[in-house]
Amino acid sequence: MQRIENIARLAAAAGYNTTTFEENIQTFTSLLDKASSNIEQKRFEAASDNLAEAKTLSGRLLTFLNNFAADLKTQRLQTYINQTETRLATLREKAESVSNTASLAALDNAESSLDNAKEYLENQKLNETLTALTSSKQSEEEAVKYLQTAASSTDTTSRSAPTAIQTP
Repeated sequence: MQRIENIARLAAAAGYNTTTFEENIQTFTSLLDKASSNIEQKRFEAASDNLAEAKTLSGRLLTFLNNFAADLKTQRLQTYINQTETRLATLREKAESVSNTASLAALDNAESSLDNAKEYLENQKLNETLTALTSSKQSEEEAVKYLQTAASSTDTTSRSAPTAIQTP
């Protein structure tokens, strides 16, 4: 029960109206306490009624928790998408500034996958969203690799250029 109460506090802090949920938690706890007391007093039919009511209430609690978890996942995925868009825009600027076509092609793939992820997220297809984000991240990593490879070959070329030796 402590975990559920902690989730209720988290949901409230995130702006959810948890009044009914918190009342249901209290009612659920009370029903379990009554059932326990009825069992101790050998009032098994009353205890069974308490447990049946608690079971019904647990379904409502679970529905709230599932909805909250789905909303939280959606918010986190949207935040990740926004961060990815920023990273890709920065990488695109770098790739364009050095005319790195391989990196730009990888960025095109990353952005395409990211667009797919946005569409899936709008339709609440979380598994598909995650798959598209994984694909986008892989393409993003390729774009970075192409930029790094180009940068290191430029550094090597500039370092290997002959230098004039000055004699005193």
